[in-house]
Amino acid sequence: MPPFEPCPFSYLDIGSVGTGVLQKQPEQMRFKDSPSRARRKLRLGDTIISTVRTYLKAIYHIEEDVSELICSTGFAVLRPQSETFAKYVSYLVQNDSFTNRVSANSVGIAYPAISESKFGSFSISIPQKPEQIAISNYLDSYIDNISVMITAANKAINLLKEYRIRLNADIVTGKVDVRQAAAQLLGLPDLEEELEDEWEEDDAETEEDFEEADDAEQDE
Repeated sequence: MPPFEPCPFSYLDIGSVGTGVLQKQPEQMRFKDSPSRARRKLRLGDTIISTVRTYLKAIYHIEEDVSELICSTGFAVLRPQSETFAKYVSYLVQNDSFTNRVSANSVGIAYPAISESKFGSFSISIPQKPEQIAISNYLDSYIDNISVMITAANKAINLLKEYRIRLNADIVTGKVDVRQAAAQLLGLPDLEEELEDEWEEDDAETEEDFEEADDAEQDE
């Protein structure tokens, strides 16, 4: 009979989590290959908050029902009771007043951490559940609008980068006349003609210089 092999699981370490977002997807691993700190099992509705390197403000809300999701023991797992709306807890602990409180009660310089007993001693005032839901829904909508604007801005930036690359290529290959483009950009319709006149004068002077040089060589 083959030896029992536990199913692989998804692992979240502190480096995977930002403030309210995942910086990278959970790592797939098996128990035998997992670090000793991979011990906290998560479920839908949990909010995790880092108790080590607290300055990172690593906080994440589990919104998807993901089976076999494990996080590091460096996280505290907040599991709301029936009278508390799960998403509200996530927004509450992301608030600067709360994260600053966590940082202020952390010990250590290079690797600041807060003890579970200290973290668990925090008291927080919360409104009634209907108000929690209303606040959470408002923040969801507000954040969604910001995400749409960020997506649009990133798209515009990428298009400008593509345009710059294409423009550079066109200039190098001579498809774009830089003098004409500059005149159009600056709104100076006569600039192109003036530049062409200057170039013609420079070319004429250069030809005269060459001719004088040739004459001087012949005289010698």
